Amino acid sequence: MATTTLNGRNKEKTAVLETELVTDTEALEAATAIPEAPETDVHPQPEAETKEKPRSKKRLPLILAGLGIGAIAQAEASLKDAQLQLSYTNITAPSAGRVGKKTVEVGNRIQVGSPLMAIVDNENWVVANFKETQLERMRPGQPVEIKLDAFPHHTFSGRVDSISPASGAQFALLPPDNATGNFTKVVQRIPVKIVLDQKSIQGYDSRITPGMSAEVTVEVK
Repeated sequence: MATTTLNGRNKEKTAVLETELVTDTEALEAATAIPEAPETDVHPQPEAETKEKPRSKKRLPLILAGLGIGAIAQAEASLKDAQLQLSYTNITAPSAGRVGKKTVEVGNRIQVGSPLMAIVDNENWVVANFKETQLERMRPGQPVEIKLDAFPHHTFSGRVDSISPASGAQFALLPPDNATGNFTKVVQRIPVKIVLDQKSIQGYDSRITPGMSAEVTVEVK
């Protein structure tokens, strides 16, 4: 009887242990299990919306071409500006001639507008101040004889080039104003430009200088 009882108790204990082990295993699985996401209705998007629109392949080359044209134009403008700045280093004279009264030396730094030298033009002419009463029959192109005090034994020839549009007094720094009432009639002098013939000054061209005194005779008709 005792044996039977003992065996029965052992069987009961074994059943209890298996039940507890099963229960503990289920609890562990339940604790470690990842909860499933709730089911939701998923509607597939149409292909037209899911696919990206193809990018324009022509737009990038056009942008690059525009940038290239702008860079070329900027480079050309920079080149022209550099050439202009370089041209300022060459000082040109308004006319050909002989240099006189030079005020610049090698190595000097000069400012814009500062005089550097005087240039005597190769073309020789005389400015004769005739009285206004002597201009009645004087016309441009008429032949002229010129005698210079420096060369009294040689007569130069020339022609009337032009007659001044105003008297010498009108070009003065303070021209006279005769509207004050105290008017005295004075014969005015009119400048007349006379150009010398190149053939007549051969051999004298290097010795004729501005400022020389001359006597002029115009052959009027």
